[in-house]
Amino acid sequence: MLVAIDIGGTFTDLMAFDEATGWLAQAKSLTTPNQLVEGIIDCLRMSGVDLAEITELIHGSTTAINTLIERKGAKTELRFTHVGLVPAIECYGKCAGAWGFYINESLRNLITTGKGDPNEKR
Repeated sequence: MLVAIDIGGTFTDLMAFDEATGWLAQAKSLTTPNQLVEGIIDCLRMSGVDLAEITELIHGSTTAINTLIERKGAKTELRFTHVGLVPAIECYGKCAGAWGFYINESLRNLITTGKGDPNEKR
């Protein structure tokens, strides 16, 4: 049985199709933003889908796209580290200082203003 689920900003939708029998089911539930799985569980219960019969599950999320477009959601932190670099690695000495510029200045500017500076000013 093929099951497709889409979590949207307002509703979670499910479509199920059993190729062997031609059985088709659909369900719609309200999306719960803090517990997205609730909408999936509600749809599975309403549709009558037997979980043991699912051979393929397709999941889509309009919620992720909406979060990006609306600029809502949790802030993300990106961390870079030099852990694992050792002096024996060829660029250890030269690269260590350069990373500070690229991460603290160029990448920060790229993220906040849309324009980075790939070449360190000397």
